[in-house]
Amino acid sequence: MLPSMHMDEQLRTVLSDLDYLYDEWDQNIDDDSLRRDSVVLRRLLVYRDLLKAWRKIGFQGEPEITAPTLEEHLKLFPLSTVRFALAGGANYKGNLVAVVFERDEASTPEQIKKDFELGPVYEVKFKQSEFMESACVIVEGVKISRRELVQYVANKLGAAHYDENLNESQRLLKYAQQSYEISGKVSIYFELLSIGQRLVRSTDIDKLRQALRALSKR
Repeated sequence: MLPSMHMDEQLRTVLSDLDYLYDEWDQNIDDDSLRRDSVVLRRLLVYRDLLKAWRKIGFQGEPEITAPTLEEHLKLFPLSTVRFALAGGANYKGNLVAVVFERDEASTPEQIKKDFELGPVYEVKFKQSEFMESACVIVEGVKISRRELVQYVANKLGAAHYDENLNESQRLLKYAQQSYEISGKVSIYFELLSIGQRLVRSTDIDKLRQALRALSKR
């Protein structure tokens, strides 16, 4: 950390946003709160305020985030056969739900065996940029990234402004929103919660919060 650094408004905002997500995005949060708060995730991750703060305070590279991945399962199940999949990884109502798959065809015994061997939650460590570009939802054989999901909720569902003009990925997310629930929660909000929880509970983000908090006391 730079010895002469002072807490500026951008760093103060990042710390406040991270603390807010850590405290409020718990296992009881409702969908409307997630919708309204999606602009916070957009600012941190899509607009890259988090990465700017990470580097400004003196850390190198990018923060790393551990989260479920769909890619290992896609080695077993062809993308074209996946009707719906969700990476997940959120704690909600006392349950951890990750890697949900619905396919157009029955799994073979070999696929079932290999899928079981992956375990209930297959996680990898992502750099922040990798985390945002990795697929978190699949609808009708189309991969949709975490970045696209955050932007859909923030830009299209009224959190920032309401906009009915949808591209292909956004139309598929709207279909998933209307058609699928995870643990009684609308699917895209469950995935948004997973993104936020995995972010603020990562070791690197905890390190950043501690550094920012120390800087704020100078």
